[in-house]
Amino acid sequence: MIITVLASCKAPTRDEQLVIEYLSGKEVVNGPATKVVNPFRAMTRRQKVKLLVTQYARVRNTLTGEVKVVEGAAQFFMEAYEENEGVLQKIVLRVNQYIRLSDRLTGSERIVKGPASVTPGPWEVASGPVESAAYINRDSAIVVRSRATGAVRLETEAGPYIPREYEEVVETRNRMKVLSNEAVVIRNGLGQLKIYNGAADSGAGVSFFLGPWDEVVTMQWSVFSQPKEGEGQLISKSPVTRIDTRVRRVFYQYEVRTTDNVAVLVEGSIFWRIVDIEALVQMTADPTGDVWYRARSVVTAAVGRTDFQTFTKTFNTLIKNSFLSSASEPFWMERGIEIKDMEVTKYDCVDEEVADTLQAIIEETTKRINLLEKQRAENEVQTVKLLAEVALEREQTTLITSQRGNQLISAKLDGESEGVQLSQEVSTFLDGLSVALPNISLRLRLYNLRTKLQTMETRVESLANSSAVIFLTLEDLGLRLNPKDFLAHAKL
Repeated sequence: MIITVLASCKAPTRDEQLVIEYLSGKEVVNGPATKVVNPFRAMTRRQKVKLLVTQYARVRNTLTGEVKVVEGAAQFFMEAYEENEGVLQKIVLRVNQYIRLSDRLTGSERIVKGPASVTPGPWEVASGPVESAAYINRDSAIVVRSRATGAVRLETEAGPYIPREYEEVVETRNRMKVLSNEAVVIRNGLGQLKIYNGAADSGAGVSFFLGPWDEVVTMQWSVFSQPKEGEGQLISKSPVTRIDTRVRRVFYQYEVRTTDNVAVLVEGSIFWRIVDIEALVQMTADPTGDVWYRARSVVTAAVGRTDFQTFTKTFNTLIKNSFLSSASEPFWMERGIEIKDMEVTKYDCVDEEVADTLQAIIEETTKRINLLEKQRAENEVQTVKLLAEVALEREQTTLITSQRGNQLISAKLDGESEGVQLSQEVSTFLDGLSVALPNISLRLRLYNLRTKLQTMETRVESLANSSAVIFLTLEDLGLRLNPKDFLAHAKL
């Protein structure tokens, strides 16, 4: 009996707990204590639950089904019908972080914002991981949807944003910036259109956020490729969300026929611009295609009213004037389009025989133009040469005139010098004979005789020093031959 009592005596430590099961229920004995336990009753030992400050425990009552949460730091013994479902880590939130907790019992939801150390409630579970706040600045906004009501709103207030209960961030939207030469068309949830034109007001552009139910209208504009040599033009579609209001260029390639049924393939460019965005949006979703096909109609009609020979001479002026004359038609004004210009870069005959003939004509014309240019260049060279010669002759005339003037001046000076010398010489000669020959006339005759003798002496000296043959007449020698005298002398 003593052995049985001693074997039934239990002494749990301060961190132990005895759980004794009776037919009427369970009993717990928390240590330190001494307890005599009926050996015929089931008994278990379990440790005291110890929680750190970053931990918490979920404890379930198996008798009532209730659940409770015990936060750390703590040490506790569980009740007789309680079970520890596990020790879990608290949720730590930093600044601008949050977590969404859902109550599985009531279905309610709560948002816990950081900084905080979060312990979920007995029936709460995290609906997702820890999330960071959405940041809103001048160029970004967020779209928030309420799961409770389905309402959607746009949040634009700068700073970190943490949603409220039953709300979720759907997307982040950047601020749309429209340049001064652009326009954007927006459609709201009711299907209504709104145009943001960067050229409106001050013309410095505009910026905005799309509303919760707004979307940018995307139009499909035709794209006409620039034809390659010997190939046809390719036509495709391109999405357009921003309408450029500057002058645009579209390439074209049309097959037209003249009045004499010559098929011609015409290529070139069309220059146009959009001046009324509202009219454009209301009337068409493909303005490029409208311009291309309308221009084809105008060109076809213009070429169809002229023959091929006239076309080859005036094709550029014919097509350009015909197209520009249609610029005032309602077709363009209804679409808010302004026509600027149309140019023809080339044309080819579709029929090979006509093309060969046209090529021969072009070659002959080119040859003639080259010859004309060559002749014109030669004429220009001759003209320049003649002008240079005329200028040279003018300069020579000026030179001769200057030289003659200089010679006259020099001769005048020499004459004046010789005159002065001669005057002095005459004066000296006459004055020297004034005593011997008082008669002035005799003195002058004597001076003239002296002058003639000096002249003759100079001539004779010149003739003596040269090899010239001189022919003299009787008059030059001062001789007279009389036939009668000659005969008289002969008789003698």
